[in-house]
Amino acid sequence: MRPYLENRVNRDRLQISGGPLGVFPEHLHPDEEMVYVFQGEMTLLADGAPRRLSQGDLCICFPGVPHGYLERKDAKALMMIFPPEISPDFPALLSRSHPRDPVLRKADLSEDIPFCMEQIRKEYREKGDERVLRGYIQVILSRALPLLPLTDRDPEMADVVYEIMKYLSIHYAEPVSLSDLSRALGVSKSYLSHTFSQRIGMNFRTYVNTLRADKACLLLRNSTRSITDIAYECGFETQRTFNRIFFAQYGKSPSEYRKKYQQGHAQKANDPQYQKKENFL
Repeated sequence: MRPYLENRVNRDRLQISGGPLGVFPEHLHPDEEMVYVFQGEMTLLADGAPRRLSQGDLCICFPGVPHGYLERKDAKALMMIFPPEISPDFPALLSRSHPRDPVLRKADLSEDIPFCMEQIRKEYREKGDERVLRGYIQVILSRALPLLPLTDRDPEMADVVYEIMKYLSIHYAEPVSLSDLSRALGVSKSYLSHTFSQRIGMNFRTYVNTLRADKACLLLRNSTRSITDIAYECGFETQRTFNRIFFAQYGKSPSEYRKKYQQGHAQKANDPQYQKKENFL
């Protein structure tokens, strides 16, 4: 999995979602993200390390820290994404540090936290006042943050990772090189290479190609365009290169992937159990 930059619309607003949380690739954003598991189990990937979450566990992902969700076993959870400024007591702490382990286990949590999570779910379901939701979040942070083992954050490294992902999320389909990225960000190529190795977990070219393959994957699922057109639109110089990189990432050729996805999508559309969804929030 590879981290990418997620740009949220209306960043000043609280975003809440819940229910069966599916697989979500590793990403980062300048916001705070909290996940509380009401039922089942799921696996979180935070800063490159997998962590198992069970019922009653809480995860707090700090701004700028890559994170994602690998799998779930009947997990129903509440996810909240919000800017650090939503809680006036903690924005400085959230921006200058990060936890060595972002997961707090059920046994370690104050009883205030599951109570507030349940109230947030109820308030959101009833379309309540966002000021009330923010109040509950303030209580959760006040109880949870002192329990997290924090380390000082390297602001320069964090900023560079953010700028790398921001730039490549726009220019990945172009014939971009490490030299182009170096000039655009005003950072040396050696420092960028170190950042890719230590913070992103892959080299520059691999990261760009996986972004391209990810985009191609979306187009294969959601359009009828030819595979050749998709390959060129996503920045691959030849269809042969596209086929090789796509197969290495997904274990199937682009045509096999499209065919299997369409068959699976048709089966789900005709499955009454799949169509029946529980209103968790």
